[in-house]
Amino acid sequence: MGYGVLLQDGTTAFLGEKRSGILLGGGHAMARHYARKTFLAQAPNKLLRQYLAAQGVGGEIPWEHLAEKAVNDIERAIETASKQIIDGIDGDFRRINDLAEESGALSLIAEGLDYHHDGGLNLAPLAAEAPTGVHFAFQVFLEHPDIFTAAHDLHRAESTSRTRWRTRNDLLGCKAKTTKAAAVRLGKRLSQYYMLKEGRGEYCHVDHWKRNNKLYWFAHPEDYGQAPLGYDAEHQLAPQPQRPVFDVIFQYCEPEGQLDLLVRGDKETRQDLQRLFGEEILRVKLPRQETEPVRYELDALMDRNFPLAVEAEDGVETVKVKRLRLRVAGFGRRSIILEADSLKDPRAVYGMLDDLLAKSDLGAEVLQLTGVTFQLIFRPNERGTRRKLSFEVGYPNSCSLHYGHPLHDVALKLLRRWGIDVSARAQAGPATRRRSFDRSLGL
Repeated sequence: MGYGVLLQDGTTAFLGEKRSGILLGGGHAMARHYARKTFLAQAPNKLLRQYLAAQGVGGEIPWEHLAEKAVNDIERAIETASKQIIDGIDGDFRRINDLAEESGALSLIAEGLDYHHDGGLNLAPLAAEAPTGVHFAFQVFLEHPDIFTAAHDLHRAESTSRTRWRTRNDLLGCKAKTTKAAAVRLGKRLSQYYMLKEGRGEYCHVDHWKRNNKLYWFAHPEDYGQAPLGYDAEHQLAPQPQRPVFDVIFQYCEPEGQLDLLVRGDKETRQDLQRLFGEEILRVKLPRQETEPVRYELDALMDRNFPLAVEAEDGVETVKVKRLRLRVAGFGRRSIILEADSLKDPRAVYGMLDDLLAKSDLGAEVLQLTGVTFQLIFRPNERGTRRKLSFEVGYPNSCSLHYGHPLHDVALKLLRRWGIDVSARAQAGPATRRRSFDRSLGL
């Protein structure tokens, strides 16, 4: 059995025969890099011509004789436009580029099925016919702008790590007001709040979307004025005044009574915004939370026989423990990473743990499990494809999963069922053993 042991303390050393690779995220990637020339080479001339004509650009381009991926004429035409138009073009191309990969396509297809869009539109055939992800995203952008806008917002929210959200699970039975008027009221309250507390947010637009059983409100309050250096219409380097926005995103799952909030700010701000949302959308007065509830406990996973049960409705065929990250008491922040080939044995990594304990002076009582990488293998779909999802959970509140992605939602549910996600317990503090262990590490 090949395996590796990795010590991490700023420098690294590797022992063992082979270290398997890990794919984290299950389809959600970081934001795609945008470069205009690359985008133009990937986008079909037909759609570029249609889009640029609406911007008053490209009339001089010999489109009928222009080969695909021959981007020089197109780029020259864009560069002759005003700075305002160029900025708008690049902004649109960036947004299209954001959705030009698998998870973006899935977000577009899922949003199209929502009944608000003419009773629901099946965009899957359009995706199947499109030769590239850019082609599909660009076509939806042009032909179904409402679907594109909602999908882009939701994809951005769903691609954000769960640990950046703040959750409360005490709202079972609370019904949400989903009218446009309710969204307008929420925007006004957010504007009042930020103007009074921080002197910004005079204007605040709110969009409301639904995805599966989750409701989203995307608020865009006006931020402080900025003047970053840039080139003006005369191509002179000078400050470019602007009034950007910042995001406040609420996600509410009514069947579970769970509210998630994504915002930059301190604990007081997060709790104020939760209560504000409760008053305007749920019509309830929410008590303040004394603790931030997102928390994972991994101690029980030191036992190879810890039950990782799945049910038929989960669609999961196999659960693998691929990787363990351990910290040793008395050695500062140095870590031991164990990673095994789990092809034949889903818990082969525990054999490595046994070897480590048997061949060293370490005892299990001085090891703290600080990270676990799981892999879920799902039952074959109608095409016979077995989908896989690898993700990492770290103590006390780190997780690579995202909200909204169907496979990630299954994994999040399993973490709660297994007792690894202890967020709902709202404990006053970590377990006694964990506290004493952390003190021994100087944490």
